[in-house]
Amino acid sequence: MQQLQSINPSNYQVLGTVDISTPQEIESKVKLARSAQKKWAEWGVAKRVAFLKKAFEDLKSKKAEFALLESREMGMPINESLVDFDGAFYYVNWYFNNAEKYLSPETTFENSLEIHQVFHEPIGVAAVIIPWNFPFANFVWGALQSLIAGNTIVLKHSEECPLSGKFIENIFTSHLPKGVFNEVYGAGDVGTILVNQNINM
Repeated sequence: MQQLQSINPSNYQVLGTVDISTPQEIESKVKLARSAQKKWAEWGVAKRVAFLKKAFEDLKSKKAEFALLESREMGMPINESLVDFDGAFYYVNWYFNNAEKYLSPETTFENSLEIHQVFHEPIGVAAVIIPWNFPFANFVWGALQSLIAGNTIVLKHSEECPLSGKFIENIFTSHLPKGVFNEVYGAGDVGTILVNQNINM
């Protein structure tokens, strides 16, 4: 099994390793996301948000631990890690507070003969590949809206911050139904394999 090292760029200390995802693992995680998607969508916005809130509450309780890890992994000052964390929670709360409103059916025209409505439906399985800078905020921007909307996720953090990705994965897979949130690890070749799977977005 090949491993990916996380290295502190400020002093070149090896912080830890994760296993690089094999093509078989990537395919398996996409299939798992596919098998979970229909039920996740059927539960509706309120129930999905309830699941996601629990995961984010758990993550928020580990703010100091995550911010320190992100600081070391990214080589950024701790105050910037805390800004990444706190700033991203502004969006988290906005999405939670407004999801029902923006995902409800919208009537665009109505008269005595007809009604025109727009229905917002999930697309299916989303592959989310995010860059190295601000690992938490990019996760929120890249994945949370999709999860709220009823899609399931296969996420790839940058190979520069795999431990931040693993931290997030451990929390979210412990709170969400199996297959709703999945993560793969590696560099661009892993991303290429992921986007060539049976995904919708």
